[in-house]
Amino acid sequence: IAMAQMADSAARSYLGGTAVGSRQDFAFVLVADWASVSTSSLTEVVMKTISIPANALGANGALRVKLRFKLGGTAGTKTIRYYFGGSLLFGFDHAASDALDWEDDFLLVNDNATNAQRATFYRQAYSAESTSTLRTDPTNKQHNTLAIDSTLAKDFEIRALVANALDSINVRGYFVEIVRT
Repeated sequence: IAMAQMADSAARSYLGGTAVGSRQDFAFVLVADWASVSTSSLTEVVMKTISIPANALGANGALRVKLRFKLGGTAGTKTIRYYFGGSLLFGFDHAASDALDWEDDFLLVNDNATNAQRATFYRQAYSAESTSTLRTDPTNKQHNTLAIDSTLAKDFEIRALVANALDSINVRGYFVEIVRT
């Protein structure tokens, strides 16, 4: 509770959030981490864990996660999965030939209740770090509905595995933003 109160206070102080009656509107970056982590594990491993404080979203708030990662090697399938509160949000298997840089963007919105969410996912691939060429694929959009009790603290996890130890997944960084209305 203290963490959520500090975050609430800081968000309203620094980002101009307002309190209207018992309603508090604010937006803030909960965490940003640009420390790189890699795996070549053949079993699913947790690459990053982001703890979301209890009731941080309220009934209509949103959680946004933006992630950058790179796939290495061309020997086998590379899999990355995203979980919220232990429930799988989205998962993707990348073909052996896929050795691109990726940028993923999630939006998880409480749908007028703390136990009903809508999740949207967008993905973009970059042809190489050294170029600005962007490959956008409209099939890389997904939607999901969930029923997770967000009044309790939950973890957002990034997990990964590869089919061949010669391949790798490198999470280069991410940020998590909370918007509460």
